[in-house]
Amino acid sequence: TVFLLAQHLHICLLMFTDAEVSCQLGQSCILPCRFTPGDDLVIHWFKLTPTNTKVHCYYDNKDHLEDQHQRFRGKTSLFQDQISKGNASLQLTGVMVQDEGRYQCHTSTVTHKNTSLLTVRIVCVIGSGHIMTPIVSCQFGQSCILPCSFTPGDHLEINWIQLTTTLTEVHSYYDNKDQLEHQDQRFKGRTSLFQDQISKGNASLQLTGVKVQDQGPYRCLTSTIPGTPNLCLQPQHFHICLLMFTDAEVSCQFGQSCILPCRFPPGDDLVIHWFKLTPTNTKVHSYYDNKDHLEHQHQRFRGRTSLFQDQISKGNASLQLTGVMVQDEGSYQCYTSTITETGEFYINMKVYGTRNPENWRKSKCFSSVSPIQSIRHS
Repeated sequence: TVFLLAQHLHICLLMFTDAEVSCQLGQSCILPCRFTPGDDLVIHWFKLTPTNTKVHCYYDNKDHLEDQHQRFRGKTSLFQDQISKGNASLQLTGVMVQDEGRYQCHTSTVTHKNTSLLTVRIVCVIGSGHIMTPIVSCQFGQSCILPCSFTPGDHLEINWIQLTTTLTEVHSYYDNKDQLEHQDQRFKGRTSLFQDQISKGNASLQLTGVKVQDQGPYRCLTSTIPGTPNLCLQPQHFHICLLMFTDAEVSCQFGQSCILPCRFPPGDDLVIHWFKLTPTNTKVHSYYDNKDHLEHQHQRFRGRTSLFQDQISKGNASLQLTGVMVQDEGSYQCYTSTITETGEFYINMKVYGTRNPENWRKSKCFSSVSPIQSIRHS
């Protein structure tokens, strides 16, 4: 009898998620990218949008910005003295809320090619104390709550202000009622307080029909006269930053139908584009001129997508996806535009109800496997 000792080697392949960079609104920010130095270097920076916005390009030992998107003109630069050392990091100046999103750094030389992805998040810092304000992420066209609390007291005043160059008045409350005579026209009919919660110290603002122009920092100023002999006013400041748009998350069952929600303010000349966010932004479904246009739809989605035609005029651009597959899992973008509004809505789709081989491999990563003793009879 011969005893054979079998040894098993288990390998686990792990995938890296995007790096994340927090950039301060209005300031400069560095988006890191490294590569292996070599000849014939090409550097391409893109912002991952439906058309992959061109941010910065470098080759032949110099910048080439002829095709750079106009929104990035004069705002980008590489560290020229560091490029030969493998540094392709991008400096972005005058950071705007619209700069938030996913970026791709692609580098190539005669011997190496590399692509790295990173997500830029915008943060608000207000005042000399460099205090990062709370961030509220809102979805285009939806309602959103800007939180604010205070210590209750008599003779309450609440003032919500958007911190623009002219300090836009958003909502005011005093004498136990709303005072909206000086409210900015853009916020008319769109703001409200939680009246039954004010006496408990809640000055939160509900903002409906969120627009792109609503983005930016806000101040909630409250003042009361406490029950003290000197009757001193006690003002309380609370800063908040309103940003758009967070990913919604939808869980879909393998093999079944699933709805990816998307809303927009109705208007004329409507265009709807659904994309799956991949390096090439896979085209899932398109609608314009009052009908579907699926000529450029990716073959994997053929015959599997539909909109709710009777709901489109009411602002519903939700997508129904049938026969859900594991490969459908990932991030999606719903892009809508009319003559008055443009919106982007992001959804992270998870698939459940099937055994994912990748997850199975991960679960086995650190399991200890003993050598197997097999017996062969002679």
